[in-house]
Amino acid sequence: MSEELVKQAPVNKIVVVAGGNHERTSILTSSASIDTSLLMANHEEADTRIVLHCMNTSSHIIVVHARDTDDLLLLLGQFSKMKCRELWMKAGTSKRQKYIPIHKLIADILPSFNMSLEDTNLLLPFHSVTGSDTTSYFLGYSKESAFMSLLTIKSY
Repeated sequence: MSEELVKQAPVNKIVVVAGGNHERTSILTSSASIDTSLLMANHEEADTRIVLHCMNTSSHIIVVHARDTDDLLLLLGQFSKMKCRELWMKAGTSKRQKYIPIHKLIADILPSFNMSLEDTNLLLPFHSVTGSDTTSYFLGYSKESAFMSLLTIKSY
C-alpha cells in the first residue's frame, strides 16, 4: 500500500511514507530530491513520526491527514520548530472533510487566550494530564475549567 501511495502521487505534490514498508525504518518518497536520512525513525506512534516529517521538510505548505486531537496538539506544540508558512490538518470523514489551519490557530486564537507561540508547549502536558479525546473530566473538573485554571496560573 505504501508503495502504491508513492507511485500514485499527484505530479504537483510530494508524498512521503514511512513505517508501512518491509522495514520499519524505511522511507519512501515520490520525489528523488527529498533527503530522507533525517526521517529515519523507529517511532511506534505514527503521530510523532508525522511531526518529525513536518519538522524536516522545507515545503512552504504542509497538509497532515489526521483525525485525532493528539495530532492537533502535537502539531500546535511543535509548529514553532517547523519551517513551513502554512500547516493544515485535514480531518473529518470522507463525506465531511475539513481543513484546520494550524498556523491561523496560533496567529489568531492563541493571542485571544493571552498565549504565545512558546505557550503551545503547555498544551501537550495539559492534554495528557486532563485525559484523552474521550475523557471529559479530570478529578471532577472539565477540560474547559482545567484550561481556564491553566491560563490563570500562566499569567502569574
